[in-house]
Amino acid sequence: MFYLCAVEAVFCGLFIGADYSEGAVRNKIAVGKTRAEIYISNLAVCGFAEVVLLFTHAVVFLTAGFVLTGADVFARMFFVKLCCAVLTSLAYASLFTMISMNLSRTSTAVAVNIFIAVCMIVSGIFAFAIYNEPKTLLFTPGSPNPAYSGGAARVILGFFEAVLPSSAALEVLSHGSDYRFSPEFLRVMLCSLAASAAFTIIGLRVFQKKNIR
Repeated sequence: MFYLCAVEAVFCGLFIGADYSEGAVRNKIAVGKTRAEIYISNLAVCGFAEVVLLFTHAVVFLTAGFVLTGADVFARMFFVKLCCAVLTSLAYASLFTMISMNLSRTSTAVAVNIFIAVCMIVSGIFAFAIYNEPKTLLFTPGSPNPAYSGGAARVILGFFEAVLPSSAALEVLSHGSDYRFSPEFLRVMLCSLAASAAFTIIGLRVFQKKNIR
């Protein structure tokens, strides 16, 4: 999932940027397509490409997992983790579509997408480490851990930790033997859905007002 984020950043920038550079977006509007239809169709293509890439990547784990853990147990584990991975992938497909649809220059869109992808990966690693700090110090049981985040800060941190690709991947991997939809898996899935909806709504609203040349 780490590198899939960067690949999706490049793909969205190039695919949507090609529409702008070839005048396809302007032509679609001229023949009667609404901006919402154009936006959703591009989002669907980017999301589908991300899911196909994810499934291709997962074939290797399917082959190795059936051999090492047995078909029945691994199939259930794989299904749960795949649901989390798909929803997380769709979240940053929505983000990169939002950016690319509102930046007309291909080079600018790709550069911004890659920059954001790298920032998301790095910040996700830190978010995972901070979110999973224990309440008490390991070497002095009972003593509160000053690095532990609680209250509203933990809720906000938990949302970003569940959405960022690197921290979401680490969250899924840290529950390697789980084959049920545990609270942590559900948190990742729900936060990813919320992020996808937010990015789509914001991107569509901005695109509706964009001056297309």
